[in-house]
Amino acid sequence: MGGAVRARTVIGVVVAGAALVACSGPRAVEAELTVRGATVAVYVADSEAERSSGLQGLDLDGAAGGMLFVWPSADVRSFAIKRVDYPLDVIWISGDGHVLGVSSLAPEGPERAVSPGATTSVLEVPAGWAARHGVAEGDPVWVRRR
Repeated sequence: MGGAVRARTVIGVVVAGAALVACSGPRAVEAELTVRGATVAVYVADSEAERSSGLQGLDLDGAAGGMLFVWPSADVRSFAIKRVDYPLDVIWISGDGHVLGVSSLAPEGPERAVSPGATTSVLEVPAGWAARHGVAEGDPVWVRRR
């Protein structure tokens, strides 16, 4: 009798684990960010785990064109590319919703980009996106959650 209960428990754990893996498949686009009239669909990283993994394993030529990192309070932030195979623009956004500046990161570079001031949000997009859309310091940024 005890073996049957244990077997059902193990099967239940395996099935629950498989369901969790199935549900954690491709990320859904969670918001749209607009700056200078250009709108980009973004994944949102608003937990420590999501901010830590960032764009690792995600492809930006699909539904999303970037990732928006969000913190509950403003601070000077630094970013580096970890396990991402393409260069990025890093757009630093202030707590009042304005661009603080734009930095670039390359996958082969060991450097880190540091925000020019306290920021509550950071947008990572493929390199060249900010220049193509004329994104500059002081531009207002709008975010619409889906």
